[in-house]
Formats: sequence, C-alpha cells, structure tokens
Amino acid sequence: MSPIATWMPWLIAGSTFSTGLLFYLGMRRRVLPIARVAETSETRPLKIISAKWGIGGDAYEDVTEIICKRAKPDAVNLPVEKGLLGDPFPNAVKHLIVKYSYAREWSVTINESERLVLPEKPGEEQATVFMRDAKEKLAKLRESTKENDLILTMTDTEYRQYIQTDQQFSGLPWSHRITIRQIHKVGQYAAGHFRSILSRNGFSDPSRMVEDLKSYGFIEERQGFVRISPTIAKFIDAILDKHPIMD
Repeated sequence: MSPIATWMPWLIAGSTFSTGLLFYLGMRRRVLPIARVAETSETRPLKIISAKWGIGGDAYEDVTEIICKRAKPDAVNLPVEKGLLGDPFPNAVKHLIVKYSYAREWSVTINESERLVLPEKPGEEQATVFMRDAKEKLAKLRESTKENDLILTMTDTEYRQYIQTDQQFSGLPWSHRITIRQIHKVGQYAAGHFRSILSRNGFSDPSRMVEDLKSYGFIEERQGFVRISPTIAKFIDAILDKHPIMD
C-alpha cells in the first residue's frame, strides 16, 4: 500500500475537524454578542427611582426607602397599606406613586388597599394614558354638567378617588347626605354647636352620624370645628349636583 493511501483517511479527518472548529469559533463570535444583548434587555434589574405616599398636591411622604428595602432585583409585590407605609394623613384615602426603571422609566399609581406589583405586564404601562383619553371622550360626548366639567380637570388619581367617593355617597342614608350638604353650604361649624343643631332637627344620634361621616372620609373635625374633608373638597359640588337631596 502506498504512503498516500495510508495517510489519506487521517488527512481527511484532520481537514474535517479543522473546518468544524473554525465554523464553531466563527458562530461563537456571532452568537455571544446576541446573547449578551438579550441578557441585558431581558434580565436588567428592576430599579425603584422614587416612591411617595399621600393624598395629592403637596401632601405626600417619601417612602422610597421602604419600597427599596422590600424590592427584589427583578420584582416587587407588596400591599399598599398604612401598616407598611405609615399613616401620615389619618382618615384620608391615600395612594402610592412609584417611579421605576425596567428597560426604560415608568410611573405607576396604586390606590390604598391594592397591591404594588412590578414590573407591570406588557401594556399595563399605558393603562393610565388609555383611561385619561377614555374619560375625556366620555365627558365630551355628554352635555356639560358640573361632573363632566370637573372630570376634564382631574388627574388619573383624582378621577379614581372621585369615582370611589361618588359611589360611597350614593350609598349613604338620606340623613348623612343632608348633613354633608349642610356642612358644605355653611363651610364649617363649631363641633358642639353642630351636634346641637342636628339634635334640634330631629336626628336621634348626631354624634354617631358625625363619627360615621368622619370614618368615611367625607368630613373632618379639627380644633373644635367640623368641615368637609380636604381630600374630597374638589369633588363635593359635582357630587351634590349629581345626587340632588330633597328636604
């Protein structure tokens, strides 16, 4: 047998191995950058930028540290409640606003007694934009009323609070509704004097009624006076207009 015939199988095998090795190294150079890009975009850590807890306007307390301490690198799932976040504004409906980054920056508003779940599912980031557009279109389609005129000026958080307050008001007894209207009409009453007025007008338990309305968040009692709660003061005209009260 000639030397060429003896070495030919080894030459073919070596050539095949070299070709395969070069192919592997070439593909590795191409695949690894893609894998790194995918890893960067899909497993980028969730970062809490800021978190504030309050009732609107300037009435917020910074709770960024509380949220960050309980956040995992890739997720947050926490109850939005005063037991966790504190109660800086007692007897008022509060909400949590969180700014966070996950591939890009987002902002989410969660009402008290709900849960903060981050990151949001695809599409949820645009939910507040959709809701704002929807309520604007709804208000424009209907005739001008105090309610619709007010809706056009509300933030998303105020709109949710308005709907909640309106639902609560519609479920109140007549006696509670007329009491709210009277306080709103006058502005404020000395607490003791107001209870006496309710008693003279035939209400059997004025103190219980006042306490009920305070617990519902409709009125507040401070420094000896009762008045409409600041958290719903913006809504009360529209609510009373929507639900006329017959004396």
